[in-house]
Amino acid sequence: MKAAPAKRGRSPKWQQQMEAIAQLPKAKQRFVSEMLETVLAKG
Repeated sequence: MKAAPAKRGRSPKWQQQMEAIAQLPKAKQRFVSEMLETVLAKG
């Protein structure tokens, strides 16, 4: 059972992207995770 969205309307784009990433194969998830870590470390 999915949790209800916090607010009505469309989900934030980042949330939609996270859901799409969750559907990827593990190897691609790892790649995306590494990219995020690199970007966030530069923040």
